[in-house]
Amino acid sequence: MRSGIVALAVGLLLALVPCLAPASEEKASGENPPAGTSKPKQKPGRIEKTEAVPVYTNEDLERMFGPSTASDKKREEEPARAEESRAPLGGAGAEARQAAERDPLGAIEEERAREADRNLRLAKAEREVAEAAARVKELEKRALAVRNPFLPRPELPPEEAEAWKGLSNEQRLERIEAALAEARKKLEEARARLAALQ
Repeated sequence: MRSGIVALAVGLLLALVPCLAPASEEKASGENPPAGTSKPKQKPGRIEKTEAVPVYTNEDLERMFGPSTASDKKREEEPARAEESRAPLGGAGAEARQAAERDPLGAIEEERAREADRNLRLAKAEREVAEAAARVKELEKRALAVRNPFLPRPELPPEEAEAWKGLSNEQRLERIEAALAEARKKLEEARARLAALQ
């Protein structure tokens, strides 16, 4: 608050200097109105010599606007309260706020790092959804090929082809349905994670 008072006093002085400067220039140039003529009208903003220039000290300003320490504390507390109301409760929000107060550039870097991390997690979640959807589509196509004898037999990876050798179509279909139920469950979980990130 003291710096505010000093700034106010300096501002008042700077506002008064241009008013005094033209009067001192006239004296320096030696221009005096001829005898018997009336005094020229005063231009707005000029102060006559007879008027005293008001001077305000810190004590005067404190008397007019109150003690500086109370208003300084109030001004410091208001942004802090507003910041606390915006930040989430708990350690993470408080730590981020303290870091921002200590190092503003560090806070910007942390925000960029959080945004990059969020983008990576979002891309990973989108990839998981796409992979799970492709797996569900593949298993549905395989189940359809096992049910319908007129469709070509599904092409299986070598490890699955070995497991299918001694099975009937019903047993194969049961395995496919179990795998399909698991794949659909994973797809729903992946979609839920993606929705939480968006």
